[in-house]
Amino acid sequence: MARIGRVGAVGDYSRARLVQIIEEVGGVEGNITAVTAGDGMSGGGSQGAVTLNIDYAGSDSVIKAATNGTGITVNNSDLILVADADDSDNVKYINISQLPNAVAGSDTQVQFNDEGTMGAASNLSYADSTGYLGVGTTGNNITHAITLPDTAGAAGRVKANAYLTYSSIQYKDNINTIKEPLKIISEIRGVTFNWKKDQVKDFGFIAEEIGKRLPNIVDWEEKSGFASSMDYTRIIPILVEGIKDQQLQIDALKSEIISLNATLKANS
Repeated sequence: MARIGRVGAVGDYSRARLVQIIEEVGGVEGNITAVTAGDGMSGGGSQGAVTLNIDYAGSDSVIKAATNGTGITVNNSDLILVADADDSDNVKYINISQLPNAVAGSDTQVQFNDEGTMGAASNLSYADSTGYLGVGTTGNNITHAITLPDTAGAAGRVKANAYLTYSSIQYKDNINTIKEPLKIISEIRGVTFNWKKDQVKDFGFIAEEIGKRLPNIVDWEEKSGFASSMDYTRIIPILVEGIKDQQLQIDALKSEIISLNATLKANS
């Protein structure tokens, strides 16, 4: 019988004996003396089908730390394994730094890309109950789709090339020309004033006064009874019709003056 020569420490064994040794090492029994479960794991054994289980819950503080991440320091260079669905489910490793960033800032703050990491804009707040956005204001102060603070300076202003308002006839019915626009104008007043917050001088209207004559262009506070704001642009149609009525009066006076001048010349 042919014999296999010495290979390392194996010695001179027959082919059958080598096959027997390989089967014993790779078989059920194996050559493992003991497998012990570490922190966050259970199971183990000394021979046979040895199984290790990951414990996802438990009363032991070490197990909890190992399974839910508390107390564990994670660095961007740490690795995790993922299954690539686009590559026949091959398992690959990625760095923690490659994962999407967690949210930043306080609750309701708008998130933004801050040089590759997640940042939070403290002056931009989203009211999830209404879908409104607060710019420089938060909480219950966000009362409209876009709300700015009551500030006389730039922080309370909106700047743009133009402001467009829905105004097509396709959105409107029961259309009528404004009646007695001059009477309406005579019943409202423009004022000069200083803002209480910073004493900046300004001019405009008193919303409560406008609300008595034109309530549909004024927003009111439910609890205090005061007006909170008004739509200044809604005054424009009244002014336009007022100018037109005034022009009719001017034209009538012109005609009357011309007629009087003609009568005087005829009688002179």
